[in-house]
Amino acid sequence: MFRTVIAGAVIMLGAAGAEAQYSGAMLQPGEVFTGEISRRNAPMDDGIYVDCLNLDTQAGQNYTVTVQAAEFDVFIMSGEGGCDASAGGADFSYERLTIPGNGGRWAIFVQNDVANDFGRYQLAVSGPGGGSTAVASAGQGGAQASASSHGRGSQTHAAAWAAFQADNYNEALPLMELAAGSGDHESQYALGYMYTFGLGTQRNYLQAAHWLTRAAEQGDTNAQTLLVQIAPNISQALFIDHIDRYGPDTSSFAMWAGDVAEYCTLRGPNCTQLRADLRRAEQANNLRAQSENMARIWNLHGGGQSQEQFFAQSRARLECLRRVRRSIQAQNSGQQDWRYVNTC
Repeated sequence: MFRTVIAGAVIMLGAAGAEAQYSGAMLQPGEVFTGEISRRNAPMDDGIYVDCLNLDTQAGQNYTVTVQAAEFDVFIMSGEGGCDASAGGADFSYERLTIPGNGGRWAIFVQNDVANDFGRYQLAVSGPGGGSTAVASAGQGGAQASASSHGRGSQTHAAAWAAFQADNYNEALPLMELAAGSGDHESQYALGYMYTFGLGTQRNYLQAAHWLTRAAEQGDTNAQTLLVQIAPNISQALFIDHIDRYGPDTSSFAMWAGDVAEYCTLRGPNCTQLRADLRRAEQANNLRAQSENMARIWNLHGGGQSQEQFFAQSRARLECLRRVRRSIQAQNSGQQDWRYVNTC
């Protein structure tokens, strides 16, 4: 979800706040931090629990902190002075904050949006000195290294979403493909969305259908909705792909021409070539038919007779057939008891 950053919010810890634990990890640009909101964290008066992480900044530099959580609604706050000194409240956001570097330490507060909603979250930090591939995870007592994977909770997943939410689709696409390939339905939906609208890649409804279907099968309602919306586009893309793979139906020229016309109407990429192939086939068929017709006429002419000879022979045959017909009529009417034998 995308919500407007609101300035002036202040975290007010409950009585147990002094005894509760922050992970206290140090965030670094280019790293992805995986943490957890649980009852071990600091509670507020309304049952919301808070974790805190530190970010050292350089003066004059901006830092972007992005949060992502699949198991619960989460938002982040920032405050000057670090976890031990800050009361928080510079501003807050449900997804992304910009920290104006001042050369000092900042506290990044992460909290659940609904009382007793707990789970894991990921923070991605971009800014000066980014590019590190280290991944940290928060456990009881502080941060520790964790193995990198491509699924939810991994460095790849968080980096993909950070790039996606920053509208940096060229960077997000390969990362999202890795995360989607691991089975994460959110990444599969995002990848299908990018292929649907041509974000960071060319529009490709078949690729979109592939990833959206995988996400929809896992119950992703966003993917299910988008699949219904683009169903006609998918059907058209399947037709184009079939023609590109196997060619048009050539069982008759009517079917062939119909497939090519439909393909070109749908702006298939090989329209010009298919039209040229159809035109050549039609021309070849016309030439073959003309040749066969000429051969038939030549055979009727008796294999080389002159035109006068051909027509004389034709008139004699017609006269013979007329005599046969008349003799049959005379025999049938009782005028005679014989008839010509048809040897015409």
